[in-house]
Amino acid sequence: MPNTFIVKFVRSLLIALLPVASVSFAVECIPPEYNDSGVVKYVNDGDTFTLHDGRKIRLLGIDAPEVEHLYPEKSEALALPATDLLKSLLPEGSSVSLRHDVRVKDKYGRTLAVVVNQQRQNVSEALLKAGLARQYWIPPNYYGWFCYQLHERRARAARVGLWALAENQPRSAVSVQPESRRQVDVVGKITRIEDSPKSLHLVLDNRIYVELDKQHLELFSEFNLRTQLLETVRITGRVYDAYDRLRMRLEHPWQLALISNLPPRQN
Repeated sequence: MPNTFIVKFVRSLLIALLPVASVSFAVECIPPEYNDSGVVKYVNDGDTFTLHDGRKIRLLGIDAPEVEHLYPEKSEALALPATDLLKSLLPEGSSVSLRHDVRVKDKYGRTLAVVVNQQRQNVSEALLKAGLARQYWIPPNYYGWFCYQLHERRARAARVGLWALAENQPRSAVSVQPESRRQVDVVGKITRIEDSPKSLHLVLDNRIYVELDKQHLELFSEFNLRTQLLETVRITGRVYDAYDRLRMRLEHPWQLALISNLPPRQN
């Protein structure tokens, strides 16, 4: 009898790898309802702004390039354009609607929210479309992730913004090296799946061990499934070295893409 954890894992991964064209989600990532609101005081950077009541709002589900406020010239690539775009979307004194997820604050005390401006625009969606931010989700928060994924994939395919930069191109599992902080996209073939008491490991090209804690299996099993086995995938995350192996962690379906189902890249 096959290992039930492995069977469940392989099946549950498949929804995350459906072709973009097969998804019926709305193109605009607008929540049907909100649970908070506020008035913009100022924009801090490409994914953070401050309300008049003093709360600092961190856009849920995305990560924009970091700004060095003391030395702007040392900011990450496209950090200033991302900040300028958010300023144009959230003018000082404008009202915003907020939709929180399961965890309302991050470890820095910032309020996490999906943010819609007065023009009924999801500002994170606008940043993703422009290629000035990438998805970044931390369980248990993943409200609206699939809609965000559609827009990020299209921006990647069009090579706009961040996706035109050499540093953001996918790395091969055969040759990728550990990264101390930043996330990278690693492409490789799943050559085997290993089971342990607390986790499963996808092994890419017999070199990268991608760990999934079994407590996250439920995140993958909630979706409709297809019944074909995986071959070549792209996994987003940090590559690190531990116990004489190169490793990555898999926590949410946004980190996965089946290469054959991605839209073709434009030249």
